[in-house]
Order: sequence, then C-alpha cells, then structure tokens
Amino acid sequence: MRVKFISVDTSVKIIVALLFLFVLVGDIILPEPLKSASSNTKSAMNAFVLGFLPKEKFTNPNERTEKAVEDFEQEAGGGK
Repeated sequence: MRVKFISVDTSVKIIVALLFLFVLVGDIILPEPLKSASSNTKSAMNAFVLGFLPKEKFTNPNERTEKAVEDFEQEAGGGK
C-alpha cells in the first residue's frame, strides 16, 4: 500500500494561508502567548512596509499660488 503525501505546491499554499490567517486574526482569536506574537508580527510587517514610504513631509503644491494671491491682495489693499 502506497501512502500519498501532500505535494510541495499544496504544502506551500497551506503554509502561506496559515501565516496569512495568523497575522490577520491571530491577535483576536488565539490565546495569549500566540496573541502577542501575532500582534508583534503585524506591527513588524507594518513598520517594514512604512519604511518604503518617504519620511519627508509633502510640500503644498498650491503654496506658490497662495503666496502670489496674498501679495496681490496686499498690493491692491495698500494702493487705495
């Protein structure tokens, strides 16, 4: 009698699905030692993804126009 094992492709799919569920809902439904591990994993993944974003503040694209309008209003108000 031959025992059939799970194929490598199926094994990888199952492991990825379990890891996804662990991160997604592990901090909600698992008991305490695993709950904190899931929460820490989620926080680490979040920090990793946010590390790709630029840290500088985005400039206001309308800043030059707003300054020109303010200058124009001051010149128009001061000329009267």
